[in-house]
Amino acid sequence: MKHATAILRGVRGFGDFENEARYATYNKMLSAGAGSDGSGGIETIFIPANPLYLHVSSSAVREMSSYIYGNNLSDAPLGNMVTLKVQAALQKCNSTTTPYGDQIG
Repeated sequence: MKHATAILRGVRGFGDFENEARYATYNKMLSAGAGSDGSGGIETIFIPANPLYLHVSSSAVREMSSYIYGNNLSDAPLGNMVTLKVQAALQKCNSTTTPYGDQIG
Protein backbone atom coordinates (compact mmCIF):
# COMPACT_ATOMS: atom_id res chain seq x y z
CA MET A 1 0.00 0.00 0.00
CA LYS A 2 1.24 3.45 -0.88
CA HIS A 3 0.75 6.23 1.64
CA ALA A 4 0.49 9.10 -0.81
CA THR A 5 -1.00 12.39 0.26
CA ALA A 6 -1.30 13.90 -3.22
CA ILE A 7 -1.65 12.92 -6.86
CA LEU A 8 -0.15 15.08 -9.64
CA ARG A 9 -2.07 15.13 -12.92
CA GLY A 10 -1.23 16.96 -16.11
CA VAL A 11 -4.06 18.58 -18.03
CA ARG A 12 -4.07 19.96 -21.57
CA GLY A 13 -7.41 21.71 -21.65
CA PHE A 14 -10.93 21.89 -20.25
CA GLY A 15 -11.86 18.41 -21.47
CA ASP A 16 -8.92 16.87 -19.62
CA PHE A 17 -9.68 18.98 -16.56
CA GLU A 18 -13.32 17.85 -16.45
CA ASN A 19 -12.34 14.18 -16.54
CA GLU A 20 -9.51 14.58 -14.06
CA ALA A 21 -11.64 16.64 -11.65
CA ARG A 22 -14.20 13.83 -11.55
CA TYR A 23 -11.51 11.26 -10.73
CA ALA A 24 -10.01 13.63 -8.15
CA THR A 25 -13.37 13.70 -6.39
CA TYR A 26 -13.61 9.90 -6.43
CA ASN A 27 -10.05 9.52 -5.17
CA LYS A 28 -10.67 11.96 -2.32
CA MET A 29 -13.90 10.22 -1.31
CA LEU A 30 -12.37 6.74 -1.43
CA SER A 31 -9.02 7.48 0.16
CA ALA A 32 -8.31 6.66 3.77
CA GLY A 33 -8.87 9.55 6.12
CA ALA A 34 -11.54 11.28 4.04
CA GLY A 35 -14.13 12.76 6.36
CA SER A 36 -17.85 12.99 5.64
CA ASP A 37 -17.43 16.77 5.41
CA GLY A 38 -14.91 16.41 2.55
CA SER A 39 -11.88 17.04 4.74
CA GLY A 40 -8.87 14.75 4.69
CA GLY A 41 -8.18 12.17 2.02
CA ILE A 42 -5.84 12.45 -0.90
CA GLU A 43 -5.49 15.73 -2.75
CA THR A 44 -5.12 16.05 -6.53
CA ILE A 45 -2.90 18.79 -7.92
CA PHE A 46 -3.44 19.79 -11.55
CA ILE A 47 -0.49 20.90 -13.65
CA PRO A 48 -1.25 22.64 -16.96
CA ALA A 49 0.63 21.40 -20.01
CA ASN A 50 3.22 23.47 -21.78
CA PRO A 51 1.35 25.26 -24.60
CA LEU A 52 3.77 23.70 -27.11
CA TYR A 53 2.35 20.27 -26.28
CA LEU A 54 -1.37 20.97 -25.97
CA HIS A 55 -2.07 19.01 -29.17
CA VAL A 56 -0.05 15.91 -28.17
CA SER A 57 -1.93 12.87 -26.94
CA SER A 58 -0.62 9.38 -26.25
CA SER A 59 -3.15 7.79 -28.60
CA ALA A 60 -2.14 10.12 -31.45
CA VAL A 61 1.56 9.40 -30.83
CA ARG A 62 0.95 5.64 -30.80
CA GLU A 63 -1.06 5.80 -34.02
CA MET A 64 1.46 7.98 -35.83
CA SER A 65 4.37 5.82 -34.71
CA SER A 66 2.64 2.70 -36.02
CA TYR A 67 2.68 4.12 -39.54
CA ILE A 68 6.41 4.80 -39.48
CA TYR A 69 7.49 1.60 -37.71
CA GLY A 70 10.87 0.27 -38.77
CA ASN A 71 12.06 3.77 -39.61
CA ASN A 72 14.15 5.97 -37.39
CA LEU A 73 11.58 7.80 -35.28
CA SER A 74 14.08 10.51 -34.34
CA ASP A 75 14.01 11.64 -37.98
CA ALA A 76 10.19 11.69 -38.01
CA PRO A 77 7.90 14.50 -36.85
CA LEU A 78 7.34 12.50 -33.65
CA GLY A 79 10.79 13.62 -32.56
CA ASN A 80 9.22 17.00 -31.78
CA MET A 81 6.47 15.45 -29.64
CA VAL A 82 8.15 12.91 -27.38
CA THR A 83 11.39 12.50 -25.45
CA LEU A 84 14.32 10.38 -26.61
CA LYS A 85 13.35 7.64 -24.12
CA VAL A 86 9.83 7.50 -25.51
CA GLN A 87 11.19 7.43 -29.07
CA ALA A 88 13.42 4.47 -28.15
CA ALA A 89 10.50 2.60 -26.57
CA LEU A 90 8.29 3.26 -29.60
CA GLN A 91 11.10 2.16 -31.95
CA LYS A 92 11.52 -1.08 -30.00
CA CYS A 93 7.79 -1.77 -29.89
CA ASN A 94 7.26 -0.91 -33.55
CA SER A 95 10.15 -3.10 -34.69
CA THR A 96 8.30 -6.19 -33.38
CA THR A 97 4.74 -5.38 -34.49
CA THR A 98 2.96 -4.19 -37.61
CA PRO A 99 0.74 -1.09 -37.61
CA TYR A 100 -2.16 -3.47 -36.94
CA GLY A 101 -0.58 -4.92 -33.78
CA ASP A 102 0.47 -8.20 -35.41
CA GLN A 103 3.77 -9.70 -34.25
CA ILE A 104 6.63 -9.72 -36.76
CA GLY A 105 8.69 -12.92 -36.96
